[in-house]
Amino acid sequence: MQNEQAEQEQHQRLPKIPQRSLQQYSGISADSVSMVGLGCSSFSTFFWTTEDWKRGSSHIDGASSSSSSASASAAPSSSWTVENLDPNHPIVQEWIDTIVYAITEAGITLLDTAPWYGHGTSEVVIGWAMERLQQQQQQQPQPTTTDLFQRDGIQINTKVGRYQADPAHQFDYSYETTIASVQRSVQRMQCHYIDVLQLHDPEFAPQLHPLLVTDTIPAMLQCRDELHLCRALGMTGYPLAVQHQLLQQTLELYPNRTVWNQALTYGHFTLHDTSLFNRTFITWNNGSIDQARAAKGNDCQDDRKELPHKPDQQQPPPPVQEETMISFATFCDRYAIRVLAAAPLSMGLLTPQGPPPWHPASPELRHACQAAVAVCQTASVDVVELALLFSLAAAAPAPVVPCCTIVGMKNIAQVQAAQRVALRAAKLDNPHQTKNNNNMVEHGTDVAKNAKAKNELDTPPSRPPVSYLMRLQPILTESEHEVLSQILDPTNGPFAAIWAAKKDSSSSSSDGGGDVGYADWDGLQPVRDFWKQVPNVDVEEWQASS
Repeated sequence: MQNEQAEQEQHQRLPKIPQRSLQQYSGISADSVSMVGLGCSSFSTFFWTTEDWKRGSSHIDGASSSSSSASASAAPSSSWTVENLDPNHPIVQEWIDTIVYAITEAGITLLDTAPWYGHGTSEVVIGWAMERLQQQQQQQPQPTTTDLFQRDGIQINTKVGRYQADPAHQFDYSYETTIASVQRSVQRMQCHYIDVLQLHDPEFAPQLHPLLVTDTIPAMLQCRDELHLCRALGMTGYPLAVQHQLLQQTLELYPNRTVWNQALTYGHFTLHDTSLFNRTFITWNNGSIDQARAAKGNDCQDDRKELPHKPDQQQPPPPVQEETMISFATFCDRYAIRVLAAAPLSMGLLTPQGPPPWHPASPELRHACQAAVAVCQTASVDVVELALLFSLAAAAPAPVVPCCTIVGMKNIAQVQAAQRVALRAAKLDNPHQTKNNNNMVEHGTDVAKNAKAKNELDTPPSRPPVSYLMRLQPILTESEHEVLSQILDPTNGPFAAIWAAKKDSSSSSSDGGGDVGYADWDGLQPVRDFWKQVPNVDVEEWQASS
């Protein structure tokens, strides 16, 4: 986004981010959601730069505001905690301002957070923002309907399972801790209830399915159906295979009960990886699809009360009637599970400054993303705007999947930048708004049509097909169209070799190639590395059991 344009729009009100319908999904209380959601991991020190540490160092106990760049950049993320967080610190005030602006001015209706983000600071900051919104409402002498802050008008989602920085206490999927965590989150955020309670990073759970199935999921059901601490349940994590496997197992254990309402993925609908749509998994059709379809739009609360909180593992799963290969997005649609996507910039890979040092991407993927950034810079195209536009608009409508893209934003300027991109992307949700002028590319050029005919039928699991380029044409400038054509070129583009390697690795796999590949990163390698740090954990035994 151009700096001059951003400065001008700082002083004018932008239109609010458009909404997308949720009426086709069961268990979700809201009728719609903003196409951009606010990722609240930004309200922590997790992604701080050296300059951020300099600004924040005056608050940290025992630190000097004149600390050197080296010491500032090395400051631990735990230096800001829920115990010493100062609501009057300029950075914290900026965070609160960002949340208030996102809700009241930008039209963002979804906040996504977790106890893990800042080890609680993100949830506390949201609570302070909720408090300010209530105060602002009370101070208005004669507020109009549009001025009133309505808790039911926003969706506040949080997570359970991942908490502290200490590896020995970072993950806890037990029944008691799960319920206590939800109660603490509601109190911290002053939000009365959680809209969607999400299972956080289940790939990290030792002995994955027994613990999650016997403890965590029953506790989440208790929070939703009996304690009414949340209204819906979801899951989030990087490896699509883990989410798919756990979702499918839950369908078998609870054949007559709606358990999951939402799935949040990240990094799987980007310029280099669209495996959300075109990586396939072995899926068993056990008859639950018809049940899920019948439940769409219906209140399932009465049905849930008749069932136990823990599954009866003595009963065998329903007989397998059919085995199919479908994508994760298609699987979720069949079972009325809404899909959200996060990390459209691949956690920094698709930015000029690049990813943080801890990013799990392979050297090959890092290099390819740097090459894609260079293509954009050569043509004076903003890679951040192009990457976000792709994630927001490249998927087909009716219904749009993902319905909401979560973007981490730490200040008002970043929210305004996302507003501008969302307004462009929304024109494809409403085709009659799309204009053709000197700055726009005409529909259906011969080049794109020929490329689609040649390449779309032979697409490896993580390569964006050329049809995405065709869909985006009406809202792209000529420079953006040219750059995107180069980036998506399967022969000479920056990701060509990576996609070819991914295709080769997937050719012998029954489930689309696994999560190990260059187009995405190995989602289980960080898990293996993590558990090597924890005493009394046999990593080989864990891998075998998971």
